[in-house]
Amino acid sequence: MQKKLPGFAKNYTTCFFSKKMNVVAAYDLWANTYDSEQEKGNLVITYNTFLVEQIFTKLSLKNKIICDIGSGTGHFHDNVLKFQPEKHIACDTSEGMLHMFTKKFPEVETHVLTDNILHFAQDNSIDIIFSSLVIGYIKNLSNVLNEWKRALKANGFMIITLLHPELNVKNSRNFKDTQNTVHIIKSCQLNLKQLNQLFANKSLEVISFSEKTIDNRGKSMFLQMHKGDLYKTMKDKKIVCGFLLKKSSSRKKLYL
Repeated sequence: MQKKLPGFAKNYTTCFFSKKMNVVAAYDLWANTYDSEQEKGNLVITYNTFLVEQIFTKLSLKNKIICDIGSGTGHFHDNVLKFQPEKHIACDTSEGMLHMFTKKFPEVETHVLTDNILHFAQDNSIDIIFSSLVIGYIKNLSNVLNEWKRALKANGFMIITLLHPELNVKNSRNFKDTQNTVHIIKSCQLNLKQLNQLFANKSLEVISFSEKTIDNRGKSMFLQMHKGDLYKTMKDKKIVCGFLLKKSSSRKKLYL
C-alpha cells in the first residue's frame, strides 16, 4: 500500500472532484495561497531546506551572481542574501509565482522562463545556478542542462535538489482550489544512476552528493496530522537529495 506523507498528494478516486493540470497553469493557480499552505508544515520543503543550507556552506556565494531557477514565491531568497551575493536572479515558468515573489522582494531581478531558455543570460555569465525541487517537472532534462551550462561561467557551479528517487510516493503534487483538487504531474523520473550518467555526459563534475532522511526533526509534523504510526514506518527513509556540480571542460568519472 502506498504511503501518504505530510505535504504529499493524497489519493482521490472520484474524478469529479479532481483534475490534472500542467505545471505552469497549476502553479499560477496555486500562487495566491502557496505560502500560507507551506507555513502549515511540509515535510519535503522542511528537509529540502536543511539540505540546501548544507550545500550552500560548501561554496563561497559572496559577490557571486546566483540564478535561482524555479524560485517560486521566494522561499530561499533570505537564505541566499545571508551569503552576500552580488546578485540573486529569480526565474520561474509560473508568472503567478514570480508575481508573489516580486510583491515580497521588489528589488530582485525576475524572469518568466519559456521553453526553459535563459534569454536574459549571456554565455558564461552566471556563477551559480540553483535549482530546488524542479528537475522532476522538466521533460527534456538533457537539453535544459545544456542551456544551464551555456550560461555558467567557466568553473561555475550548479546546485540541484530533488525528491529522493528511492522514496515510494505518488509522482505528483496537489492542492485544492475553490472547486476541486488539482494534481500537478511530474515529467522526469530518473534514478540516481541515470542522473549521474547524464551529468557525466554533460561534463558536469559531481563535487558532492547529499541525502536527507526522515528523523526526529520531522516527528512533530506526523504527530500534528495524527500519523504517529506512519512516522515509525517512514523514520530513517531517504526523502530528498542534492548534487553540487561543477562545470568542467572534460568528462569526469561517475560518482556512483
